[in-house]
Amino acid sequence: MPADSSREPTTYYPSRPAPDRHGGPAYRAVGSVTDRSEVGCEIGIDAVRGAMACQDLIVDSYRRADAGNRQAMAELIEQDGSLAVDDAIVTGREAIREMLAARDADPDRRTMHVVANLIFDRLAEDRMKVRYVLIVFLLSSSGSPAFVPNSLASVLDTLARRADRWWLANRTITTAPGGR
Repeated sequence: MPADSSREPTTYYPSRPAPDRHGGPAYRAVGSVTDRSEVGCEIGIDAVRGAMACQDLIVDSYRRADAGNRQAMAELIEQDGSLAVDDAIVTGREAIREMLAARDADPDRRTMHVVANLIFDRLAEDRMKVRYVLIVFLLSSSGSPAFVPNSLASVLDTLARRADRWWLANRTITTAPGGR
């Protein structure tokens, strides 16, 4: 237990409101949108909603790629957003769309992206950083064994909320040695 023993216990009691991070009464939910020193502690419902919206955006971006429409991923990125893959950085939604369209030019390239181990860091009410592992399977390479990962990467996404919608502001993908 933290040094501050006056803290509310982390057990969820649906019939009893507990103070949220801002001191107001709120029902708390278990999650990982913490400052890392509070892993396993309960968080407010607004943080959970933000984390779920960000997770949906992240997963949807890869779903679009797997459907063969990588350039549609650009629709989820802020106008001045950036995408960095190792040392290559592309800035601006349209430039990112063009870069992704080049990947779509190969109709035989089919992929399956698996997102794992998401860690949410809420920077502000309207800003979230999400770190995760990305495993990419290349499904269409002739001669490559089925279901063997083609690439393993660590990803850092920064997301921003504008009005009631979250946008991808920056994505930085760092592939593990030997990945493509």
